[in-house]
Amino acid sequence: ISGEQYGIHSDVWSLGISFMELALGRFPYPQIQKNQGSLMPLQLLQCIVDEDSPILPVGEFSEPFVHFITQCMRKQPKERPAPEELMGHPFLVQFNDGNATVVSMWVCRALEERRSQQGSP
Repeated sequence: ISGEQYGIHSDVWSLGISFMELALGRFPYPQIQKNQGSLMPLQLLQCIVDEDSPILPVGEFSEPFVHFITQCMRKQPKERPAPEELMGHPFLVQFNDGNATVVSMWVCRALEERRSQQGSP
């Protein structure tokens, strides 16, 4: 958005804004004025570049979640954590029940079945 080259840090920001939107139940950037509707795309891009990153309301979410979002939403891409670092963040670690391998195998098996069905007459 700011003219810098796209990189993985852009995906980290996207993850943060997506989690924030899910938590709030609405897109976290403000409207131009109340009752005037949403920002137009170029206005939204300008807002993302020029304004401070949105923050979660105090006291409504767990500290690990707020910290996770804050890290993802840092303005400077190079200040955002790498995906590998995020995987070790307390917010994600608390939900890791070790079933990632099971889910991964299920996805692979489902994809193989779909491919075999598409290939048969």
